[in-house]
Amino acid sequence: MFYALSGFYRYDEGPIDTGLPTEGYQLRGNIHKEFDDGSGYFTIYGQAINDEVQFFLPLPLDADSRERVPGNDGRDVESTQTFYASGLSYDTADGRYRSPIEEGVATRGGSISMEFSKDLGNDYSILARAKYASYDHQFNLFLDGDGIINVPETQSEYLANRGLDDLGSAEFTYAGTDVVLPEGDLLFANRVLDRDRPATDFSSELNIIKYLDIGNFSHSVTMGTFFSSAKADDNNVITRYLGEFNNQARLVDLTLTDSADNEVIASQNGITGPGISFSDTTISARRTAFYIADQMQNDDWIIDVGLRWEQIDGTITREGNQSVLVNDDPSLVEALQVNVSGNGVLTHGKVDNSELAYSIAALYKMADNFNVYANYSRGFFFPELRGVAFNNNGQPGSYESEIVKQAELGAKFFLDDFVGTVALFKTDLEDRRSVDFINDENGVAVEVPIFQSTEAYGVEVVGSYNITDDLIFDANFTYTDHEFTEYDSDPSVIGNELRRKPKVMFNSSLRYTLDNWDISFYHNYHGKNFTNDANSVELDDFHVFRLDTGYTWDLGQSDRLRASVAVWNLFDSDGITEGSPRLGNNQTAGESYFVGRPILPRRVMLRLRYDF
Repeated sequence: MFYALSGFYRYDEGPIDTGLPTEGYQLRGNIHKEFDDGSGYFTIYGQAINDEVQFFLPLPLDADSRERVPGNDGRDVESTQTFYASGLSYDTADGRYRSPIEEGVATRGGSISMEFSKDLGNDYSILARAKYASYDHQFNLFLDGDGIINVPETQSEYLANRGLDDLGSAEFTYAGTDVVLPEGDLLFANRVLDRDRPATDFSSELNIIKYLDIGNFSHSVTMGTFFSSAKADDNNVITRYLGEFNNQARLVDLTLTDSADNEVIASQNGITGPGISFSDTTISARRTAFYIADQMQNDDWIIDVGLRWEQIDGTITREGNQSVLVNDDPSLVEALQVNVSGNGVLTHGKVDNSELAYSIAALYKMADNFNVYANYSRGFFFPELRGVAFNNNGQPGSYESEIVKQAELGAKFFLDDFVGTVALFKTDLEDRRSVDFINDENGVAVEVPIFQSTEAYGVEVVGSYNITDDLIFDANFTYTDHEFTEYDSDPSVIGNELRRKPKVMFNSSLRYTLDNWDISFYHNYHGKNFTNDANSVELDDFHVFRLDTGYTWDLGQSDRLRASVAVWNLFDSDGITEGSPRLGNNQTAGESYFVGRPILPRRVMLRLRYDF
């Protein structure tokens, strides 16, 4: 009988100080029982989690250098997230709504699972697994602008861009105060997206394994079945607010006074658009699969073949929207009067599909220190159910499989101090249903499905060299040539490179140990790539370096204590990982600002680890 238990508790102010700290814990453990006769084992696994973390999205950067720009206080703006947005609330048709934005990405719940393995005799064995999980999950995030302008504005620009400059004199004040913003201070209108996504899932699999010899090959044949049943909600609320352009930005109220001395409130408690977008969807799916595989081996060959058939039955229930007046005060502008909420009209749809996958792989030992191998597979993805669209008759649209075909040819080398692999690969993805959140003309982030096909091919080189017994160098290099081969909504995209996928990537590390000291130095190179499918904006390449060093005390027998320091982004490098996903192909170069997600700044972690 064995047991294991691990976990953590943390209080985390985040890699960027937004004033929104997170707190949480997770526990994981298992009990493992090996049968007395050596014929197998039984293991129970458990997990409990209650954890939160902030999620950082793109923000306005300098258009030319793509570096962070100074805010009103002269300090570079690291993030547009702010604790002043905590507790944003307003009346809705269903009562008072309070945004949980301060919780960020929050997961509460747990899972329990089991694994059973048993030798049945006569060269048969059985392997069974089952898991049940239930999580209350929220994914609350600040978006990258209000969906209309998306970049900092002067006070006069804010009024003109929204047609408010002809309603009378304007006064911008910090929310909840009478303090007027300095005339030259910039504004940044933004949105928060609250996603409530509770989910439950049960899955199980049963495998029968038969061992036999045919000719000079030994075979391991696996026959199995898989079943899962899952259900999840997808509830989304978007709220628009107005703030200053600073780190931890304060919210801003806007009051307009016309010629008759009547007041018009355009921003109240910082809110300019309560509940501008609402969606409520419930999704469930049942999946059943049957498969068979054979691994055959002799002194020179290892060959794997496999076949899998799978069926999915999905159900989607989607609630319609309605605009509701929550305040009939004529002094409030329309944007503040209207909430969008559910209207109780439900649309139900069912989809189903089945698909076949297969694979074959072979490795040949040409010498004791040299192998060659090849593999080919045809697999599939079932599209995410929330991306299924309904027609005007309330019928769900097509639900076709996404087919992925992959092939690889390579060689492995085993020398005294060097181990390496060289491989050529090719991947084709057909009929992919890509779902993006794109801003519409009203600044609402709407789901836009795009049917596309892609192909990619390239080379990967991996190596590990023991320079000495104490000094080891590892590296891998990947070159990929990739392009769209189909794109239903815009044929001009065909032939373009895939978004956010560099052609060149390189990773390396140097690890050194001396007595009880150890030090590791890591480098990652991320090549140039495009931020969108239109390839209208190119992102520069960048490097990220990490350092990890520590000292270990041997405390007798198997007890050890290690103290270490780890530094991520050692040289505080700048780099952009993506532009604005919500602008999609509308994002272009040459604007007043560039909306993009920079890599996170340098951060240091101290660790103390005890093994016993």
